[in-house]
Amino acid sequence: MRAGPRRTLYHAPKLTTAAVVTCGGLCPGLNNIVRELTRTLIVQYGVERVLGITDGYNGFNDAKHPVIPLTLEGVRTVHDEGGTILGAARGGFDLPTIKKFLLKHSVNTLFVIGGDGTHRGALKLSEACVEWQLPVR
Repeated sequence: MRAGPRRTLYHAPKLTTAAVVTCGGLCPGLNNIVRELTRTLIVQYGVERVLGITDGYNGFNDAKHPVIPLTLEGVRTVHDEGGTILGAARGGFDLPTIKKFLLKHSVNTLFVIGGDGTHRGALKLSEACVEWQLPVR
């Protein structure tokens, strides 16, 4: 199956607010993922608002962590740098704080990048979004 935009989309790209978070420990290629995900959302899908969550799951507490708008220019050369421009951290997973953030910033598409612990948290978050009836994919 070819990669790229699909005929059926869950959100109208013009109404989508996507967020990207990198969690856990550092590994090679995180900036490449952030860059290409941002480029794909903006160029191929036409998403106008992509947010970078800083410092892993801790970044959903935006009183302490800035949200970085991800733009084509902003990610143009990040693949040449090590680490992740978003920062990464272990821990910090707090469902009520994440819910508050998603509602405040109208996030309806969330990309969680990390290892097995990160994705155990992402599964809990996904299940909670269904329970809360939040249209987050």
